[in-house]
Amino acid sequence: FSKCFCQQTDLPAHYQSHYELVTTILRDEIGLQLEESELLDTILGADEMGLQLEEASNATTINSTTTCKSSTHMALVWLTLDILNNNVLLEDTARIHRRFVLAICFWSWYNDDDSTLSSWIHTDGWMKTDHECNWYGIECDNDTGEVVSIHLPHNHLVGSIPMQLASLHQELQRVNLFSNAITGTIPTELRLLTRLVQFDMGVNRFSGSIPTELGQWTHLTELGLESNDFSESIPSEIGALTNLERLSLGNNYLLQGSIPHQLTHCTALVSLNLNFNDLRGTVPQDIVRLSNLEFLGLKSNKLAGSLPWSIGTLQNITQLELDDNILTGKIPMALGMCSSLKYLKLQGNRFTGSIPTEMGQLEQLLDFSVAYNRLSGSIPSELGNCRTLTFFDTNENVRLKGAVPSELGSLQNLQRFRFQKTEVSGEICDLFQNKSVSLFGECKECSDCCADC
Repeated sequence: FSKCFCQQTDLPAHYQSHYELVTTILRDEIGLQLEESELLDTILGADEMGLQLEEASNATTINSTTTCKSSTHMALVWLTLDILNNNVLLEDTARIHRRFVLAICFWSWYNDDDSTLSSWIHTDGWMKTDHECNWYGIECDNDTGEVVSIHLPHNHLVGSIPMQLASLHQELQRVNLFSNAITGTIPTELRLLTRLVQFDMGVNRFSGSIPTELGQWTHLTELGLESNDFSESIPSEIGALTNLERLSLGNNYLLQGSIPHQLTHCTALVSLNLNFNDLRGTVPQDIVRLSNLEFLGLKSNKLAGSLPWSIGTLQNITQLELDDNILTGKIPMALGMCSSLKYLKLQGNRFTGSIPTEMGQLEQLLDFSVAYNRLSGSIPSELGNCRTLTFFDTNENVRLKGAVPSELGSLQNLQRFRFQKTEVSGEICDLFQNKSVSLFGECKECSDCCADC
């Protein structure tokens, strides 16, 4: 059925008895906490809501004069009809439980303006007679039949996460609702989902704080909460997730406070994305503990202070994004020990001193940007050892001077070299002659080689 209405009419006896049995099973045998017990009592009494059902046992529609109030109510009505139609047996309490919770999820995530499945992109099986394990995006354990995965990314879901999802705690391991339009907060009741290994709510419209209860998901390997509207601070309890491999909290903008040092207890981390937030304080000194890191994103925050020398111990890191902060001091020479580094973004800070010659040890480096800092000295000739370098940006370091090293002219893969608002000089045109390199800077010795001359 597609719409639910309420009339001042008594419930048919056969429906009343089945309804009472369903609620008894859900309340007593399964022990599920329903969100509106008073509403359920009203429905059972039928004195206020007054539901009118089709008398036929194959009834699929409920008529009314006012819109039904909750996803719990809608799910109970549908489930009772489901049992009347013999799609599931009353004796099979496990299936009744699963279908009830999944029905609540559906009624929580449908489009209020069009209460049908048409707002979803993929709808196969949902709210039909199919076995719930065959519904689109639902995966069950072959032996127990319990739901182990809810996978509905990019599916035009709206609404909020129902707290009843927590009652699938026996086997549920993966919940992926990435890139939908879900709002509200993450219910604290979800702390019961202690078997979770993946929880991906990225690119939605969540708000409020990140629940501290997430620290109880000790089996979790992937937590994606990026591109939402979370605020307040990163809970230190996340540090208890020692199996975590991917943590993505970027693009929340309102996420404040410092980076909790407890995050460095997550020693299995391979990817840590905290980009585009309002984080302050310093980069933790004990970041050395995250030896498995391949991606570290801290760009566009308000991090200050110097970059710890220990960052050079991250031997597996390939992408380091520290741009657009307030970092000061010298660029650590130890970065030259990050032998796997391919992308090094340091622009938009307040680094001083010279570009370390140790950068020339980064033989896999593709993209190196130190623009918009306060660097001085000259470009080190050792950068000529970075044979894979394609992009080099030194823009707006007004104290950077001296001739461009001839070794840069031997970089066969270099595509862009930026040196605007610096004192860099030399025979730049001759150096890059016959090479497809885009040059951006003030060329004193020629008039046609540089894009901005």
